[in-house]
Amino acid sequence: MTKKIDFKEGSFIADGRKFIITDTLPVDYFIEFERLQNSMGFNLGYKQIFDKLKEVYNLLNTNKIVDGGIKLYNLMGAIADRVDGKIHPALEICALFVIEEGEERTIYNKEVTKSKVDAWRKEGYDMQDFFSLAIGLVAGFTESYVEFTENMYKLAAITEQKE
Repeated sequence: MTKKIDFKEGSFIADGRKFIITDTLPVDYFIEFERLQNSMGFNLGYKQIFDKLKEVYNLLNTNKIVDGGIKLYNLMGAIADRVDGKIHPALEICALFVIEEGEERTIYNKEVTKSKVDAWRKEGYDMQDFFSLAIGLVAGFTESYVEFTENMYKLAAITEQKE
């Protein structure tokens, strides 16, 4: 039987360890988050792989060779990650925002991510909870980041006008 995460609680226990769901990222974690957003989009099932290959085929048939090559390269990377048994990007994104009580967050550490995912797996948590959390974090965090950036541009424009 799989366990469910009670998101209202804001934390959960896995393998005797307490994990807290946050909505902030230190600089090193944000850099990793940026990389993972793209990876999550390329972690595909068979239908998505077929659709991506069809896109590449259509690009090549319309002489958009460079565009087709880029899509094909990204697809190859996604497939290689699956073959190599890497951690699913949704779990990696969750590991950035779900911190273990007392976790040092100044420098991102891939081994810490692996340890968290191992604890979640061992405890038997439902993968769907992590998918939902990752999608919500990516959408919510990205929206907040865009809003912050727009406000900074507005502030810079106002400051520039005053000078």
